[in-house]
Amino acid sequence: MKEEKYRDNRGNVVLLTVIAIVTMVIVLVGATFAYLASNIDGSRSANINATTSAGSDLFLITPGVDLTLTANETNFGPDNTNLSVNSTATILFQTTNTATTGVTKNYEVKLEVIANNFEYTSGKCYQKPTGSDTILEGVTNKNNCTGTNMWATDGTSYACYERPTAGFAPVPGSSYTNQLSCLSRSSYIWAPDEVAELVIDLYKNDPAITAESSCTQVGACVNNKREITGATTEGTCDGTWLPNIWEDGICYHLETAKDITKAPSESVVQLIDDVAITAKSTVNNGTTTDYYKPVVTFINFDHNQIINGQKNFGASLTFALIS
Repeated sequence: MKEEKYRDNRGNVVLLTVIAIVTMVIVLVGATFAYLASNIDGSRSANINATTSAGSDLFLITPGVDLTLTANETNFGPDNTNLSVNSTATILFQTTNTATTGVTKNYEVKLEVIANNFEYTSGKCYQKPTGSDTILEGVTNKNNCTGTNMWATDGTSYACYERPTAGFAPVPGSSYTNQLSCLSRSSYIWAPDEVAELVIDLYKNDPAITAESSCTQVGACVNNKREITGATTEGTCDGTWLPNIWEDGICYHLETAKDITKAPSESVVQLIDDVAITAKSTVNNGTTTDYYKPVVTFINFDHNQIINGQKNFGASLTFALIS
């Protein structure tokens, strides 16, 4: 926790920044081609309380409770749905300043990734092209493997495979829908799809919606990259529909959604760049509160996800005052 004091013509301002840690650990159990078992455990998050002198502003962040999610062969298999865990965080801003326009502060929300070695498990299995010129030499990353060529791996390394005259030949059947089973055959290659698998959805309260019936009939549509699309109804959503959440008399709408499957270690995923919060001393005892609900989800596909066994993800969900 950081605490800094600033002085300006509005009096003393106490600024508090708190970091809530969510640690995700995946371990593999069961048979060779069992679905993965995983555990998500949140720790070291804490509630903050602060007091200020008369005439000051209070900016208070409460990160919410620890998050714990455990996946195993019983609850994360071919007959199960996605696994999710969520919490509730609050941003409270209070002022005794008598300015008629109120006082405004700005803050950001970000995910600071500590460590991550998750992989995308979606993809397709193909017959390995034969011939002396099947691999394009000098193409060392996916972005440069363009056109009808294919970025794929034979189990030893990734390469850019030149499209055969007859096209790439998919391997038929349901036995080769994951990377491990596909690459058990030396004559096959695996082309991964960047389909979101580990995601974070950040919901924020909508004070304009005060009834559950009005809340839950609205939502947002995300594609398989966890990007919000323009669809405004479930019927027009060509992806996954995420309805608003009604809880304890508060309506939460989806503010942002991110694919964090391959978020690099020691990187920052910006969730919200700038949120303005305004408090007026004559309204609600000078207090305004923003409510957030972070939801972390393992997406359960209809293919084997064993490749993400024994992987780990650790990150800090950070709410920080910026002005």
